[in-house]
Amino acid sequence: MNNRYVHILYNDDYFMTPKKIHFNHRVKSGYLTAWSTVRASEMLDIKYWNCLSAYALESSMRRKIIFQRKHSNHNLLYFKYELEIPELIEAYYDKEMIKELVSSLSLRQVTEDIVKFLESYETGELSAENSVLENWLSNTLKGIPLKDKERLEHFVLKYVEIFITKIFWGIYKGNLEKLRWDSGSIVYLYTEMFGTNQKEN
Repeated sequence: MNNRYVHILYNDDYFMTPKKIHFNHRVKSGYLTAWSTVRASEMLDIKYWNCLSAYALESSMRRKIIFQRKHSNHNLLYFKYELEIPELIEAYYDKEMIKELVSSLSLRQVTEDIVKFLESYETGELSAENSVLENWLSNTLKGIPLKDKERLEHFVLKYVEIFITKIFWGIYKGNLEKLRWDSGSIVYLYTEMFGTNQKEN
């Protein structure tokens, strides 16, 4: 488990951290290794858990975990899970795009900036004719080597388009308050999916 990731399982009475945990985004299942057979038994007996996952200081996300069975290795448990954000968000994950963004920029900061644009647009402070996006893009890419700037600009604009047209309007139906609340979870989800892709490749 990457030491920049932290996963905490909890309910009304307990909280626990796994020794290792893996999420399969395609089938919404996974497995974890508990620190002891006692902990593994407790997790399986209670069955339903909440899981808070965080990546460094960048982002975090919650999901619900349902334990199903033990492996013959008594510390290994299999589970299904449910996201607390719309699952359709995963459909707009682009591995190449996210790779470029997390390698050169802060995905959290880029996402927060997009949400701020939407807030300014909603309050009438920003119009389609304003050059705010161009100025923001220039500042965001400041310090990026010239040979990499055009490629990165392409992916930043692609992310902006996906986030606004597909996620904000398509999935959230223009509900900015809900999107603002979920934006950190979206950042976490895409970061985790990218990290999982890296391990599989």
